[in-house]
Amino acid sequence: HCILVTGLMVGLAWGGWHFPLFWQPDSFLGALPLVIPLTMLFSWLPPFRVLLVWVHDRTQGLPVVMLMHAAVSFVTLTVRPEGLTGTRLLASLLVSPATMWLLLAAVGMANRWQLSRNNKREQATFLA
Repeated sequence: HCILVTGLMVGLAWGGWHFPLFWQPDSFLGALPLVIPLTMLFSWLPPFRVLLVWVHDRTQGLPVVMLMHAAVSFVTLTVRPEGLTGTRLLASLLVSPATMWLLLAAVGMANRWQLSRNNKREQATFLA
């Protein structure tokens, strides 16, 4: 469970770190009410961060984690909903968080919610 807790804690901090990028006047989110960018930012970054921590734990290296981050950054910067307004814009903005949470749930279920490779050792350390 340390991966889940670590990922969620760092994901929230990471959301705070990235918030200024989403709240600039020239950002497509800058025109929206504050609650929408905050919800989006803090809804998809925590599960994504948990996935990054999980991948790092499994691979013990940064290259795959860096590739994952670069892929999400690339998609975020290049695939923008053009000409969408109102409900359609909001629906398109909710796809990323829903996808990240579903992906995290799939990874969790596939691993019987034992996200860490060293789960038994971590539990023994935690209980000691």
